[in-house]
Amino acid sequence: MSAVKPKIILQLKSSLSGEKISAMSDADAKNAVQQMRDERAKDGNLQISFSGFNASKKKRLANAARKNQFKVAVSVTKELDFLVVGNSISTRDKLIEKAAEQGAQLLSEKQYISMIESGVTVSLV
Repeated sequence: MSAVKPKIILQLKSSLSGEKISAMSDADAKNAVQQMRDERAKDGNLQISFSGFNASKKKRLANAARKNQFKVAVSVTKELDFLVVGNSISTRDKLIEKAAEQGAQLLSEKQYISMIESGVTVSLV
């Protein structure tokens, strides 16, 4: 999965000025994004969506997300935090492009399951 750079996520999803974000090191930006996600997780506001799965698998994955306090989104918006992609989606799919443009982090099914099992949101690569 391709990673969205933390500074881009901050530009798209935080109230920090562009000047302040530009002055941050990559490590500081990564930490700021993680802190933002941790706060959203506490409030039950992390959004996740699933694409490239058959209906029954998508339902199981979405149910697990809801049990872990995620809001399951049906579309990609600026509020989306994670897009979990299955094997039946092309890496050139418009949905993946839109998710990346909106600052969502792309996850494989394996990464998603690991995140759910550990209770920790995925760190940015």
